[in-house]
Amino acid sequence: EKAELPDLWAGRSRGGTDQRLREPANRMALAKARELRATGRRELEEGKYADGERHYRRALLEYEKLSRPQPVEEASTHHHLGLCLMKQDKTDEAIKCLQDALSIYRTVTPKDDVNMARTLYTLAQCLMKKDSWSEAERLLRECLTIEDKL
Repeated sequence: EKAELPDLWAGRSRGGTDQRLREPANRMALAKARELRATGRRELEEGKYADGERHYRRALLEYEKLSRPQPVEEASTHHHLGLCLMKQDKTDEAIKCLQDALSIYRTVTPKDDVNMARTLYTLAQCLMKKDSWSEAERLLRECLTIEDKL
């Protein structure tokens, strides 16, 4: 065990961090992010949108700490944060979150993913609130195309 210590610290002195030092922090950040998401989900379901927003934002901060990203979980967190914002009439912020979620889903999930369809639908709802009817219609058509495949 003593022989490993110089190697661990040698990696740090060059500006890097040995993977063995990062893993506990990764596990803790991931567990914290998941706990915050679960709390945010309960609050969203209970209509406590401001509280849900706070917990989803904190969860995203925890995801940023990870050396191994969890893109689907992050996308879901952006989606649910967007829902909380939409319910509080923070439409512009909701659109940004939903676009972030959609961008992640488009890169890591199949084209006919149910989560992508849900995000498209929610984003279309926000765009309708902003009277962006043609863009909302395009997204709803894409959503229906996915739904037909499910």
